[in-house]
Amino acid sequence: YWDPVVAEYVDYGVHVVMRCCEAFRGFLKRIGESDAVSFAPSLSIPLWCGGRRHLLRSSPLPGPLHLLPSLLHDLPLTWSQRLSAMRAGAALWSASPGTLADVTFDVWLSHHRQDAQTRAVLWHPVVIATLNAPASRVSAAAAQKVFLDGVLQRRGAGLGFFQRPLSRISASAVSYIEAHGGTASLRSAVHKIVVQQGQVRGLRLTTGEFLEADTIISAVPPKDLASLLPRTAAMEVALPAQQALKGSPIVNVHLWLDRPVLDEVLWIAADAPIQTAFDVTRLRPPSGTARYHHLAISQSAASEWLKSSDAQIVDRCLHALAPLAPRVASAHLVHARVIRHPQATFIPAPGVDRHRPRPVCGIRGLYLAGDWTATGWPSTLEGAVRSGILAAGRATASSSEMADGVDVTPML
Repeated sequence: YWDPVVAEYVDYGVHVVMRCCEAFRGFLKRIGESDAVSFAPSLSIPLWCGGRRHLLRSSPLPGPLHLLPSLLHDLPLTWSQRLSAMRAGAALWSASPGTLADVTFDVWLSHHRQDAQTRAVLWHPVVIATLNAPASRVSAAAAQKVFLDGVLQRRGAGLGFFQRPLSRISASAVSYIEAHGGTASLRSAVHKIVVQQGQVRGLRLTTGEFLEADTIISAVPPKDLASLLPRTAAMEVALPAQQALKGSPIVNVHLWLDRPVLDEVLWIAADAPIQTAFDVTRLRPPSGTARYHHLAISQSAASEWLKSSDAQIVDRCLHALAPLAPRVASAHLVHARVIRHPQATFIPAPGVDRHRPRPVCGIRGLYLAGDWTATGWPSTLEGAVRSGILAAGRATASSSEMADGVDVTPML
């Protein structure tokens, strides 16, 4: 959105992409936005714990060993805790995902003798940042996905940051559609998906206009999908997922100060009231004639924060920043925005994958997409793109009018 007070475009939150998100990177390449995300050459995350700064960083060692020097020398753990963490990491690496699907990650960590300090320093910050829920609520399988595909892969663990507002990237996607013969109808709200005799017939817009179509890909959340479908179809297609997938909130706090206050573009706090801080001004070039320094706080699994007023949240952030970024005390707060996402992502709880539907549902011509569908990934940009690829693949394969050369393989 455009913020007139500071005269710049602001994303609702700071999105971070890991290099392992290959489908999303392929999507950016396809729409001409390959340079929209800038990746760090290797993983390097400052971690505040016990009032001291530590560093979780990659080394030249291959595979899961790339974090070994950091584990042994940089993190505030005893030698016993480090050895225990290495054993747990090896067990997570070799475990079959099927054995992890019905147990929480916290229970799994207990079985592998990870004490409170090791969890707080090593396991919990990664889980909350990537899955938007504490280890006590996510399945061990979901946590394994994050660590095996991302954190424990030397190349896959690299973090990428957007270099321009997401609205510009969305505009490029629209341009791509139009350049390939499609039409993007923005601000055209759908009232109902019209279904007759088990086959989709089109869309009824809120304006009353009817758009005829025998193939529809829906990328809306299950609650919205249920409201668009006839009651019987909604109970079969959308309600099971709606009931099983519980949402988790994220609160983003944007602060504009009259001077820089962070020494790094990003850090994570393991034991502070705030979780993650970003120096947005240093992460990407300002989108307008920026006069102030933009700092963003991202709070995952933020149910308690939803109960507070904007002023209380801003005050909480400034007080929490003081011991971690002392220059905050002398900085002047020019402007602040609090953005709440009550249902930002779904919680990948034990057993929840059984309720995530595949693209083909019980209605002919209707295909399901969205990060809540069965993608094999948690609720992420990567999962969203993969869902679209899967749905498009099934839709084109089922269409008698499929054009030659349509490419619906993963966009890598």
